[in-house]
Amino acid sequence: VHAVVVHFYVLDIEARGYQRPLALVYLTRDQDKIDRHFSAMARDLRHAMETVKQINNKLFMHELECRLADLKHTQRVLTSGPGRGSTEIDPRV
Repeated sequence: VHAVVVHFYVLDIEARGYQRPLALVYLTRDQDKIDRHFSAMARDLRHAMETVKQINNKLFMHELECRLADLKHTQRVLTSGPGRGSTEIDPRV
């Protein structure tokens, strides 16, 4: 079995270090096929990788903004009003 492989990282809020390794792989039993089409395969795999990374970056930023909003809400709840420091949640927030 022969392969053309592109390794890369995507951002992931749940992953260690906020990065998750990925690979795009083309597998074949025909070495000649890779030899004849390597440039096109590598180009297409890199293009697919760039597409995945662009979408991933937008998704990661959205997830990060949601986490930040959650933190700000928690900070407001814990530092304001009666019962300051309690775990009561104000339904008006």
